[in-house]
Parts: sequence; C-alpha cells; structure tokens
Amino acid sequence: MLSLFDLKSVQAFSADSVHQEHCTACHARITGGDGRLLYRGTEGIVEDVIQLHARVDHCRRGAGLDWTEEHIAAMRDFLDERFYGFGE
Repeated sequence: MLSLFDLKSVQAFSADSVHQEHCTACHARITGGDGRLLYRGTEGIVEDVIQLHARVDHCRRGAGLDWTEEHIAAMRDFLDERFYGFGE
C-alpha cells in the first residue's frame, strides 16, 4: 500500500517531462540522432508490456534514477501509449 507521500510523489511524476529530461538525449546519443528510432527499431527488444516494463527499469538504472515501482509503471504506461500500443 502506498503512503500519502508515495501517492503524491507518483501523482507529481510527469512521465512526459521526465522522458524529455532523461531519456531523449541518451537515446539520441545511442542512435546518433533521432532517439525515437529506439522505439521503432527492428531489433525486437521490446515485444510486449512486460518487456517494456523491464526495459524502463533497465534504462532507469542506467540513468541512475531513484524511482519507485509506481514511477516505472507510469513511464511504461506513457511509453506504451505514445510509442508501442500494447495496451490497446
């Protein structure tokens, strides 16, 4: 169960803003330009929402971000809605 502090923290978490701040520059470095290519790559790294959740956690650790499981889920849901469409 989330404490009131945790709930407010998750509610204040803006996946779109965090994505812009922490993800896009790293992805651009990896691809040498358009970081969105990672979401549409042909490598099939992420094939379902479970793998997407694991990938978000992998990137979070790589960026040194101290997120709760709820933050990871919020970013997963944002990316799914914006780029993948697994939850359709």
